[in-house]
Amino acid sequence: MITGECLYQELKVHLLGEPEQRELIKVYEEKLSQYFFDNEPVTLIPKFGKDEYGNEIDVVHIKIGNDAQFPIYNLGDGLQQAIILTYEAFIRKDETHAFFIEEPELHMHAGMVRQLMNFYLNETNHYYFFTTHSNHLLDMADESDQVMIQKFVKQAKSDNPKEFEFKIYRCDRDRDLLASLGVRPSSVYLANCTIWVEGITDRLYITKYMEKYLAELENSNEKLYKQYRRFMPNYHYTFVEYAGSNLVHWCFSDNYADQLEDKGLSAKAVASEMLLIADGDIQGKADRVQILRKELKTDNYLILECKETENTLPKDSIVRVAKKKFSNMKSKTTQGFSIEKLDKISTFDYFDHKDYGIGKLLDDQIRNSRTSTDKTAFADGTGVGTIKYKLDFCREIIKDFDENPDWEPTSKARELCERIFKHIEKCNA
Repeated sequence: MITGECLYQELKVHLLGEPEQRELIKVYEEKLSQYFFDNEPVTLIPKFGKDEYGNEIDVVHIKIGNDAQFPIYNLGDGLQQAIILTYEAFIRKDETHAFFIEEPELHMHAGMVRQLMNFYLNETNHYYFFTTHSNHLLDMADESDQVMIQKFVKQAKSDNPKEFEFKIYRCDRDRDLLASLGVRPSSVYLANCTIWVEGITDRLYITKYMEKYLAELENSNEKLYKQYRRFMPNYHYTFVEYAGSNLVHWCFSDNYADQLEDKGLSAKAVASEMLLIADGDIQGKADRVQILRKELKTDNYLILECKETENTLPKDSIVRVAKKKFSNMKSKTTQGFSIEKLDKISTFDYFDHKDYGIGKLLDDQIRNSRTSTDKTAFADGTGVGTIKYKLDFCREIIKDFDENPDWEPTSKARELCERIFKHIEKCNA
């Protein structure tokens, strides 16, 4: 059982031990700074000596930035909890253990709990079992295939109603689960700003883009990296999925909308400072563009220069995932197409198109000369060519990103991240 009571002795052993042990503590302090202390330097000190009453000191002290060091028990409850929950996991990061954690949200802000999860996912190789009543961790199941959410329900046995048993249900995106947690819109505090995207795939792609953008900044612009790295999802910013065709139902002006009107949904009533990101194909829908230009400032909306977010994906990732999916298609679907033709794509921006989705672009590249243009393997229909099964394709792309950590974002993906981070920074100044 880990309570943090042994931290003083643990630090003494490591800091007075071998060089590798001291280096491990130094790296741990850097990770604490990165995930929980807004990149302020953090030092953990097992202070030696006697206090003002002549008693031996056996309390860890902490120094943050340029502030004077102080006993760790004077640190906020949430940050104390973060240290307790991460120390043992990080010290043993080269091993594989199972950690059982009960309701971390009791002493931690929702954004900090999310940072705790990111710490575990990015910095350790252990298995973690959480019990939680917090709704803020549910989105993690969408963003990482290493996260699984289950619901435990106490039910009477069918053969003996006086006895009970627990049923376990997997429920990654279960609305009933939110109700079970007692979550209502009024119980969720607004983040400092919102990023409006058309749907779940846009949110997942952009989240991965932002992670990659930060990783690149760490090597190219350390100052900017430290500024942006402190921003936490669900606290400094959050995403809103508006579903493209529903845009005309939203009112973005400062006045509250009449709910009996077509534009009866007031964006300002449900979300804070916003940046609305729209697919480039909105340009052909004059009513929606007019809404944005009339009711939002230019700083509050961004229309992509390509058809949709998928067109900003890197070519190599699209090709790898397309080959994998093609190999699992039925022969009736693949007949008339040659997947090896994808290797002949010579331009890195082949999929960066303002009119067509990547489904059509893939089909056009691999279609044999005698195959009817009406036949598709990847496109969802014969129109603008959006990729089939968008969410499934998205999850495969994210998996490809994780399996190929050296993937490079496209220039449009980087520009998108720059715009988003500047918006977040402005709203959290």
